[in-house]
Amino acid sequence: MRLQAVSVGLPETVDMGSGPETTAIFKAAVPGPVQISARGLDGDAVGDTRVHGGPDQAAYLYFGADYAHWEVLLGRSLPPGVFGDNLTVAGHEEQAATVSSRELWVGDRIAVGPVILEVTAPRIPCGTFARRMDLPASFVDRFRGELRPGVYTRVIESGSLSVGDPVEVIEGERTLSIVELVELWGATPDTDTIERVLGAPVAERVRDDYERKRARR
Repeated sequence: MRLQAVSVGLPETVDMGSGPETTAIFKAAVPGPVQISARGLDGDAVGDTRVHGGPDQAAYLYFGADYAHWEVLLGRSLPPGVFGDNLTVAGHEEQAATVSSRELWVGDRIAVGPVILEVTAPRIPCGTFARRMDLPASFVDRFRGELRPGVYTRVIESGSLSVGDPVEVIEGERTLSIVELVELWGATPDTDTIERVLGAPVAERVRDDYERKRARR
């Protein structure tokens, strides 16, 4: 696999049909190289820091196999970064994009050139995301239901990213899948599931949520 695009964006206030809204979901591809550290990519920021950004969600990745899936369902071409992804990963020209976000697990590591990222959480979409896609609010549930959420990552090894960099998935312990975390959203998990989530290297926001669930049991 290779890095197809690096996309960044800064918060801007736009009218997305429901009044002014400050968001950084509009990402634009940049030629690079782009430096990435624990804070994220140079030139990138988040609009709503309550749910996005931070060291455990420093970069958001989406994959060519997932792009292809949505292009068929939506009947249109989708440019890199349209899902708010910082890094778009595709297969080499001579092969299919064999990895989808639905195949990844929390704790898997992704080597992108000299940079090492660690998978921490799936994207749980919101109304802003649906409006960005020029689709009705029902697209939020549809996106979640397709189980192709993309992945948030923390930065293990900083470095410089460039389009064309090789990409490799390095499997972790694989005790908690990205798909399972999406399916658990809004559910009432049992004690064993709560402990399994907390035992994985999940993003801080996910950990806080499950620690609250544990405290209520």
